[in-house]
Amino acid sequence: MALSALVGLSAPLLHPIHGHAQTIHRRVLIVGGSAALGWKDDGWRAWRTGWHGGYIERAISVLARSRGEKYDVQNISIPGLNATLLATRFKGRYEASLASFHPDIVVISWGLMNDIRPRTPFGELSKRLSQEIHEARTNGAAVYVVTPPITTASYTFYRDIEPTYVKTVLNTARTCRESEVHVVDLFHTMERFVESSGVSYKAYEGDALHPNHQGHVLAGDLLAALMNYQFVSMAKRA
Repeated sequence: MALSALVGLSAPLLHPIHGHAQTIHRRVLIVGGSAALGWKDDGWRAWRTGWHGGYIERAISVLARSRGEKYDVQNISIPGLNATLLATRFKGRYEASLASFHPDIVVISWGLMNDIRPRTPFGELSKRLSQEIHEARTNGAAVYVVTPPITTASYTFYRDIEPTYVKTVLNTARTCRESEVHVVDLFHTMERFVESSGVSYKAYEGDALHPNHQGHVLAGDLLAALMNYQFVSMAKRA
């Protein structure tokens, strides 16, 4: 199935921008866990060099090329991190990045496995996510709340519980009702793509909790298409 059908579009997904006198620069801050950091993607073993890849950074690269823009990316994701730990054990990390990096866009994408395993209450997840959105908006950034890519766990031992956590993320973000808060349901879009393709989800498995290289590439392409559809034109920061 074509990506356009999966995201409900009949027009081309990505629209190159031509004729600009100068390149538009945007700063993008990414926050999440190991999947958002790019675990199991090509390059993930080279984390000491500062490059991790992953579906979000891949999506940003696709958008940059398509739109003729430049994106400076800071990824503060940490393996094992969830929204509660960001607000407690790592308190101040997110706020400091907002204050020092001055992002135009904040991408929040929790893998949710780090919430499912300790059974984070849904109300707690919603509360922390709302705080993260509010802090980003207070700092003037547009927000993209992205549900996670599918994993083997999505089809096996977390099959029943993960959709409820995904629904909590979607409902929380949608209650913001701000034009600059965008809800991107990568989880269900990727699920529909895999089911329609006739290819097993195992083809995208890095391990039970992470996509492999092919999974990150697919998730990145889908995410770029979804983000491009919602993209808001923002003025270059001084």
